[in-house]
Amino acid sequence: MRNDLSTKRNIRQLTTGVWLLASGIQFVVWALIVVIGLDWQAPWWLWTFVPGAVVTAGVWWLTELDLQSNSA
Repeated sequence: MRNDLSTKRNIRQLTTGVWLLASGIQFVVWALIVVIGLDWQAPWWLWTFVPGAVVTAGVWWLTELDLQSNSA
């Protein structure tokens, strides 16, 4: 049971970390394009930020449901 809890926490942390890292890199690249190019670009990084947030929230929700069902 302890190992299962640890695995689910690792899945949550990995999913969140990958999403934040990818979104952060894209945001920095977008910001550099805007600042260096002095040209406003639509925030195209939102196309991966928003779906990534939905996937991350889904992973958190599913693992929480699983943890609650196992503890009952």
